[in-house]
Amino acid sequence: MPEQEGCFLGTDRDAEFFIRINNTGGPVDLWQVDGVTDGDLVESPEGFRYLPRRIPASQVRLVRQDITGDAPF
Repeated sequence: MPEQEGCFLGTDRDAEFFIRINNTGGPVDLWQVDGVTDGDLVESPEGFRYLPRRIPASQVRLVRQDITGDAPF
C-alpha cells in the first residue's frame, strides 16, 4: 500500500535527503515537476508534502538518472 494517495514532492534542498533514504538499494532518478504550487500540496502525518492527484507527463522532466545513495549529489 502507498503511504499516501499521491506523489511526494520536495524542493531542490529535499532531493538529496530523499535520494539518501532510498530503501531499494538501487539507483534512483531525479525528476522535476512544473505547474505545482505550495498550495497544491498536502502534508502527511510524517511531515512530508505530497500532491494528492496524478501528475500529467507534460509537467514532468528527467533531471538526473541512475543516482546511487553513495554518489556525491
